Amino acid sequence: MRSKHDGKEIRYDEFTLESLKDELSESKVLIVLDDVSEKSQIDMILGGRKWLREGSRVVITTSSKFAITGMVDETYLVPGMSDEDGFKYFEKHAFTTGSCEPRFMRLAREFVDYSRGHPLALKVLGGELLTKDEAYWVSKLGELAKSPISKTIHNVLRSSYDDLSKHHKDLFLDVACFFRSEDEYHVSCLLDSSVQGNVSEIRHLADKFLITICCGRLELNDLMYTFAMGLESQSSSENSASGRRLFNHGEIIAILLNKAKATKVRGIFLDMSDVGKMSLGSDTFKYMGDLRYLKIYNSSFPKDGEATCNLYFRDGLQFQLEEIRYLHWLKFPLKKLPEDFNPKNLIDLNLPYSRIEQVWDGEKFIVD
Repeated sequence: MRSKHDGKEIRYDEFTLESLKDELSESKVLIVLDDVSEKSQIDMILGGRKWLREGSRVVITTSSKFAITGMVDETYLVPGMSDEDGFKYFEKHAFTTGSCEPRFMRLAREFVDYSRGHPLALKVLGGELLTKDEAYWVSKLGELAKSPISKTIHNVLRSSYDDLSKHHKDLFLDVACFFRSEDEYHVSCLLDSSVQGNVSEIRHLADKFLITICCGRLELNDLMYTFAMGLESQSSSENSASGRRLFNHGEIIAILLNKAKATKVRGIFLDMSDVGKMSLGSDTFKYMGDLRYLKIYNSSFPKDGEATCNLYFRDGLQFQLEEIRYLHWLKFPLKKLPEDFNPKNLIDLNLPYSRIEQVWDGEKFIVD
């Protein structure tokens, strides 16, 4: 790297960091630290910062607020592009003329909406669609919600995800799979009471820009949701230690019927709208010792009272789910919860329109 200083050419690769600081301290300087992920990186380069001459400026870009906490005078959160700016940026990359053709206008708006103002997503998607016909655009739009995002976008988002601890990775995937648009405080209570200060745990994900918190609600845009679903599909490998998160009714039914494969399941959200009557054995949940979140519901009915839930347990139900934290079961089929049910970690219990007459006999102790 070369630069000019007082009319002399300097080769910075010949300097030590300390000698470079001595050289730069003679003048007001502008220093830009790009893509910082940890405070130690700033300390290593800038040290105590007393060597900086008055009037110098340091600009730091980061995807983690924690990396700059207590180290900067001012912060600026770069917002996502507005719909109009995003559209202009997208058409610049999607059309050789830099201007959207009228017949592509509706489709272009849908791609911009999917990108949620993310410049890289707009650029990559635009480049993929350049010179393609209308049929390809329609096909590509249909793929986005169910197929992995482009490798370039994935790698950028993955870098933020990889910086998370194992615990925070689990929280992120739990939010993405089960609590995408929910009350912040409620979700923070649900996710893990074994870690102190759960609100700050959720806030950590927001500070990494993986989720957003607006008016007390957690939100996950379409781009991050698709990214998270791609990660969860890898559950057989890197995510297997924490357990699988199941929300596809076909996969869930297969596991309920084949109990040998029911180990290492972290969450089940089963939509009964596409499931017919089923009679299950009493030991259906016997091997799901890691199950934390269980929701049986029916999305086809606006009113729960009109819905159907066709799961039957003719021989009763073994329910030794000590890790269960969230239990929602529409039209729970039994008159009371099983005797072996241990609610010590239970946070949220909801059994609407059920046959339930008594929750359980005697006292059950729940951890506060």
